[in-house]
Order: sequence, then structure tokens, then C-alpha cells
Amino acid sequence: AGLFCNAVTKLASTHPVVPGSLGSGLEYEAKLYAALHAADVPYWSEQDLRKRGLFKTPDALLQIPICVAGSSGDWHVVHWIDSKASFGDDRTHSQQLEGQYRTYINRYGPGLVIYWFGFLADLTNDSEVHITDTFPSSNKLMQLPRLELPAGTGAAAGPASHLAVPRAAAAATAASFMPVQ
Repeated sequence: AGLFCNAVTKLASTHPVVPGSLGSGLEYEAKLYAALHAADVPYWSEQDLRKRGLFKTPDALLQIPICVAGSSGDWHVVHWIDSKASFGDDRTHSQQLEGQYRTYINRYGPGLVIYWFGFLADLTNDSEVHITDTFPSSNKLMQLPRLELPAGTGAAAGPASHLAVPRAAAAATAASFMPVQ
């Protein structure tokens, strides 16, 4: 209980937004999208996915998976990211894991959850859901190299500016990392 109280006290003194409020949720989704743009990670937003008719969607589905370094130096493959403007405790995380994250894992593969207001140090870190309290810094983020397509190939990025990698380039890049038989 002391760890939780200390975290809440720190939270109240450093964050002007009330965790879990509707406005802060949208604000922290925008913070996630800005971080993805700054890191040059192409993604589809939750709104993009809903326009395509998907209804169980993370905040960001990455067009090309990334790897994120954990606190112990191990690397985690990330296909999707969900932004939580809340503090991650056991009850909240286990409810989200079963009610939301398992769906994402089944559809898209392993992912990353950002609890912007921190999380309990002993929170169970599922092998397919990496937990953090900030977007990974450049030294903790690894991306696949991108292929440049010649002009006039007809591979359009799509209507949104964050759809930066044409599907053909993504497939070719992924294929270049397949083991040689």
C-alpha cells in the first residue's frame, strides 16, 4: 500500500490531469501519436482501423513491428501499442489483459502498453504484453530498415501522413529478414 500511496502522491504533484479522465485519455493518445511520428514509426491509428471496419483496436497498430528493450536488457517484439492515461495496478492490468490485450495478441501479435502515470513495480509483465510508463527512447527502440521505392511505382502511402511505408515495401523489408534456407 505504501508503494501505491507514494506513486499517487508523486502523480498528483507532477501531473495536472486527473488519471483516467476522458480528456486525459485523448491527450495521452495524442502524446503517443506524436512520439511515433518523432521516432518515424509508421502506424495506423485507432481511428484509421475503425474506418476500415475493425472494432477491437489498439491505439496504434504498427505497420512494421519494432523491438523495444526491457529494463533487464531483453528485447520485445511490438506489433501494437495501447496508451493508458492511468496508473497500472494489478486489478486494472489483469482486467485489461483478459478483456482487451488478449484480443490484440490473438489478432496482431505481442504489444506494448504505456501506463503514462506509472505502474506497480511487481506488476505481472506478460511475455506478450510489455509494460512501460513512457514511449521508448531511441536507444531502446529498434526498427527494421526501410526500402526506398523508385518514383512512379504506384505504391501510395494512403490518406494519412502517418501511413509512411507502402505495403509492398513493408512486405519486402520483412522478407529480407527471413532466414535463408
